[in-house]
Amino acid sequence: MVSDRDTRFISYFWKTLWKKMGTKLLFSTAYHPQTDGQTEVVNQILGDLLRCLVNDHTSSWDLVLLTAEFACNSSVNRSTSMSPFMIVTGYEPRKSIDLIKLHVSYRTSEFASFFAQHMHNLHEEIRQKLALNYTKYKSIANSHRRVVEFSIGDYVMVNANSVRFSLGKSKKLTAKKIGPYQIIRKISSNAYELDLPDHMGINLVFNVSDLVLFHKPLSNYIYPSESTPPTSTSSSSTSNLSLIPSHEPKKPVIASKFVVSLPSEPTMPPVQHILEEILSDQITFTTDGLLHKFLIRWRGLSPTDDSWITYDELTHLHPSLLKEYCNNL
Repeated sequence: MVSDRDTRFISYFWKTLWKKMGTKLLFSTAYHPQTDGQTEVVNQILGDLLRCLVNDHTSSWDLVLLTAEFACNSSVNRSTSMSPFMIVTGYEPRKSIDLIKLHVSYRTSEFASFFAQHMHNLHEEIRQKLALNYTKYKSIANSHRRVVEFSIGDYVMVNANSVRFSLGKSKKLTAKKIGPYQIIRKISSNAYELDLPDHMGINLVFNVSDLVLFHKPLSNYIYPSESTPPTSTSSSSTSNLSLIPSHEPKKPVIASKFVVSLPSEPTMPPVQHILEEILSDQITFTTDGLLHKFLIRWRGLSPTDDSWITYDELTHLHPSLLKEYCNNL
């Protein structure tokens, strides 16, 4: 039985009941139609059947539900070669024509028997060809799938699917992956449960196709988006590197007869302020590569003055605090 992960379906009572009945439960993964694809196909067939029966009288669809139900349950399935009614009850349902009594002088027609046998042979040949094609399609589809195994405790990046994540921003400007998030439970080889923040309000189970293993950035890696800190030959200035942009406003730029005053760039607190605590960190994806940033609380300043600095800047300003923060992760 295929169902979603509603609390009524994953409860202890529901699992115990169907285990006693000998039914295997299969819980689907959100936004992964391959799990319950057969159910989706049946829903499409039922929709097409109702459209044909209702025609232009769309408000009377409930009057033809019994007819549609009987037609679907008495139709022979291609995979099982039996109708759903035959599988459940053990015999085929009686149709209206079966209730008509044959005439006393009834005799079989050889041509009708030959034609019926011909149709059975034709259908069997079509089934074999379809089975060969399904095997071919399956091998082609599996050749493009990647086999990935994660362990509990691994950190992964999640594909920011616009269907699941309503970011409210331009799709072209948002990150392709978000995270990292820790794996807390393995549902199966294709589904894992992640430790997501409570404010997201989404299903915690993801398919393996939406997960990518997170690799921590190297400590000695120089990000292309960052410039190398300036060095000084003077021994007195070596211990006081200037990593923070100057607070001096830019000089006006004179173009023809107009004077345009450019605003000063956002700056972080001056170097003389001492780092008090590392509040958080995040890794962002830029066009130049990875950028590891840390949220810093400065001693003597209010929380509104908390600012982000890069990994290299924090390494030069307070390497011991950085090492202590990494050990506590």
